Amino acid sequence: MIASAGPCVTSPTLLTRSKLSAPTCAYSSKASTQRRLHFFDMLAVFAQFETDVRRERQAEGIVKDAGIYTGAKPRINRERVLALVATGVGPAAAARALGVSRMPIYRILDEHNKA
Repeated sequence: MIASAGPCVTSPTLLTRSKLSAPTCAYSSKASTQRRLHFFDMLAVFAQFETDVRRERQAEGIVKDAGIYTGAKPRINRERVLALVATGVGPAAAARALGVSRMPIYRILDEHNKA
């Protein structure tokens, strides 16, 4: 039988001997589909493992000495921002004076207004 030549027959001599007009696979389409599904299942397992490892590493990096994440150190003097705005300088002008973008100025003003 052709199946002894391997899973897929593509040799021209075997094709002429067996009087086939196209390559034939010994695997059924159902088995092929199952193999593909199992392959994707294994990829999903590896992806989940990678995600778990990444989360563990992030958690280790976030935890500090006391176990509390304090965030980055402030780079803008909040009192100076509030003093500039209190004198009538707008947020855009305050940002230019401090050499930063407007977004941190607006954040500082929002935090001050909420408090």
